[in-house]
Amino acid sequence: QASSIKLAVLYELFRQAEEGRVDMAETTRPGLPRVGGGGVLQVLGDRVSVTWRDLAMLMMGWSDNEATNLLIDRVGMEAVNRRLDVLELPRTRLQRKMMDLEAARRGRENVSTPAEMVRLAEALYRGAGLSPARAKDLLEVAVVEKDSPFRAPLPATLRVADKPGSLEGVRCVTAVVDLPGRPY
Repeated sequence: QASSIKLAVLYELFRQAEEGRVDMAETTRPGLPRVGGGGVLQVLGDRVSVTWRDLAMLMMGWSDNEATNLLIDRVGMEAVNRRLDVLELPRTRLQRKMMDLEAARRGRENVSTPAEMVRLAEALYRGAGLSPARAKDLLEVAVVEKDSPFRAPLPATLRVADKPGSLEGVRCVTAVVDLPGRPY
């Protein structure tokens, strides 16, 4: 799954916010050192403060691995997987943080199937388990502009909630294209 698994983290974050367990406006200060491999937090100074929503935006728009790891720490890896179970996505698993190469060497990769990622994308698009305002905000985060080959042939006027992912030998994307009257 590479970075496409970040959709599961995003969904859990918004569900916990809906349940009152996460205040999206609360700030946190990312410590040092920070993981690299993508994003902007890795190059910012040690005094940066961001909200949980800011971290979600960094995770989705710039595929920021440090932001993702902070969100995983906040919501809990086990909580993400329990939520996936509730959605009946048993083959979709968050098994390691981003850039945890030792875990990857031990075979703990973040995995899913195409069919299950479609169902996860549909849950996000519908705002399953979220109030209308929270569901709208989740989509605003998911559709943030990003550098994605998937988006290149699409008209810029379309809203695309997507998360590409890549590792050596792996390229994937999970997306909902909000074609007026015919989302896919």
